[in-house]
Amino acid sequence: MSAINSSISPIRHLAYIIRAELAVYPGRVSLVTRIVLACASVMVAVNVFRIPGAAIGAYYPLLLSRDNPQVTRDSALRIAFACILGAAEVIVGGVLSAGSPFLHFIWVAGTLFVVFYLISSLKFLDAATAMAVLIGIEIGLWDEPMSAEMRVTQTLYTLLSILIACGLSVVIEILFAKKPSLDAVLDGLRQRLALVEDLLENHASLGRRPSPLGIQLSRYAAKGVGDLQDQLANSNYESTYKEQLATVLALSGQLVELAANLAESRVTLSSDDINRCFTIAHNIATIRTCLLCEEAPEWLDLPEDSAAAGSPILIEIERTVDLIAQSFADENLPFIIISQAPLRRKGQASSSAMLSEATNTSGSRYAAP
Repeated sequence: MSAINSSISPIRHLAYIIRAELAVYPGRVSLVTRIVLACASVMVAVNVFRIPGAAIGAYYPLLLSRDNPQVTRDSALRIAFACILGAAEVIVGGVLSAGSPFLHFIWVAGTLFVVFYLISSLKFLDAATAMAVLIGIEIGLWDEPMSAEMRVTQTLYTLLSILIACGLSVVIEILFAKKPSLDAVLDGLRQRLALVEDLLENHASLGRRPSPLGIQLSRYAAKGVGDLQDQLANSNYESTYKEQLATVLALSGQLVELAANLAESRVTLSSDDINRCFTIAHNIATIRTCLLCEEAPEWLDLPEDSAAAGSPILIEIERTVDLIAQSFADENLPFIIISQAPLRRKGQASSSAMLSEATNTSGSRYAAP
């Protein structure tokens, strides 16, 4: 750890982490509101219908993915199916092992082993976690001194509360779902570019402490651009437009990953690196302004000695920004008026070639030292 980081007290470091985790990002208020409303609706339904032992259902809306109503519905179906299987396993295993303490121990140990294995191996972590929580709670219930009929009833009531939580969460997501914007893909692209621009303009705080900006970049890097690519695939753009915008989205995802690594790195920037940060930030601001005004960004000409010295991550960020500008400087974009200003430069590579070049030049990710 650097001297700058070692000088920060643990309390201040914890305060920085808390502030970064509570930082506001686009859509967070709406997301929290929908989660709270879903949990509260489940509790209201449980109390109105007097469902016994159903308080656990109020926690299950927290496990659902909320990228869009379709993803929420799929997540709810996975969780519901997994919990039905978990409840069936608990009831069958509990009934068969009720007469023998040894069989009961084997059943509990085997069930817990399978649950932990599923959590570590399944692709759908939400379904595995939901089933694990249900099984963990119901195993304790089957150790209580009560009749088998009461145990089965309590297990089914708990399963009912989980199904209610999944159903209400899906309904709330559908009711509060925003109509997709015609420029949803470009809006998502502008948000990512704005984060990278802010990072480069605040270069003095790189690696100093956990910052809200670094947390947001890490989240966007982990999320990727899959949601934007899905929206692009379902858009009404022609195939040539989709191919070009897909290239730009892939480059923007790479740019966010590089910026997240830069935010986590503990490097001392030289004066040349600081100037490079301001230059790249200015170029990104130009691209965002052009996108907002529905114009094609200018082709960015990199200096011939741009890779001669400086931070390797900054060099790759600069190249990626240049490739994004080159990808946009194409007459095929739907908002560019070709008759007024043909934008393809002589010898310009195709979108696929640009993406291939970007992938080859930065095949390895720069980890924080």
